[in-house]
Amino acid sequence: MSLLGALCIVQLSCKGPQGDVGPAGPAGPAGPAGATGPAGVSGVSGNANVVQFTFANQSFANTVGLVTTLSLPNTTTQVAASSAFFTYLGFVDGTTPMNWFIIPGSIPPSSGSFSTWLFNDAKPQIAIRRETLATANGPIRFTPRVVMIPANDLRNGRQAALDFTDYNAVKAFYKLPD
Repeated sequence: MSLLGALCIVQLSCKGPQGDVGPAGPAGPAGPAGATGPAGVSGVSGNANVVQFTFANQSFANTVGLVTTLSLPNTTTQVAASSAFFTYLGFVDGTTPMNWFIIPGSIPPSSGSFSTWLFNDAKPQIAIRRETLATANGPIRFTPRVVMIPANDLRNGRQAALDFTDYNAVKAFYKLPD
């Protein structure tokens, strides 16, 4: 028995050099599929349907009550009726970038105030009305821009607010051209 114990101890304490790693064994069967993960968060809405209309170099007489109408080409009355419109006036003074002002509102420096609305008859048109006189004499030249946002791009309180009074913020958000 002591000889058997001695042989066991000798065998357990003997170590030789480690050999090479053997080849991988065959692959086993695939395990069961895991649980489906949670649904992903929807991305930010695109601007594929946002339209910008630019009406270059329009003259606005210095007359209270004067209304200028601008046709919205390729716009149906149905689309116009379900869209939000934001109208901006940019001074035509040769400067780049142009200063843009949202209307309704007053246009500095001392150019008076304007209001705007949508005529949605047979052909949708934006109307711009001079509400107060400018302190400058004669007509003032502006470039009106109208941004039309169809109802498929509605925003709610959970999404970041967009300052529609700032044309440059609207232009950047919807990736509109200059």
